[in-house]
Amino acid sequence: FVDIGAGTTDVCMVQGYFPTAESQVSVEFAGDRVDMLIQEGIRREYPDISLSMAKVREIKERYSFVGKTDSPATTSLVIGGKMRKLDFTAVIGDACRQLLEQIFDCVRTVVARASSDTVGELIQNIVLTGGGSCIRNLDTELQRMLAEDGYEKPGVQSIGAGHKELV
Repeated sequence: FVDIGAGTTDVCMVQGYFPTAESQVSVEFAGDRVDMLIQEGIRREYPDISLSMAKVREIKERYSFVGKTDSPATTSLVIGGKMRKLDFTAVIGDACRQLLEQIFDCVRTVVARASSDTVGELIQNIVLTGGGSCIRNLDTELQRMLAEDGYEKPGVQSIGAGHKELV
């Protein structure tokens, strides 16, 4: 399981009854860090704009993606009393890509700790959950990265934030 929350991303290998400390990896790179990266990117790209963290989060939740996107992340904002249409595609894509790379590294770490006779089944049953799992293409991009890294037939599915069926 990969739980992508606000403050941490937690990866836990569930085999048997109770996960041990060796079965888990947690990093302080999750939704809040993505928000900060987006806010910093917007400041660099548009120095005359100062968006609140609440507005940045709203934009992230609406447009977040990894990989290729079907539509640009453009939004209209009132800046200096004038309506401007701004494109945040590159900024959002870069911030979300950094989260994806963190998740990829954590999954590889946990899989490396698994018994070699269970890795095949483990790598085919990766579940993304938490608010960050709602990032478009996160499951398919993680699966692609694992396959490119040599893992055989990885399977990644996203069940979204607040999903309770698998518990």
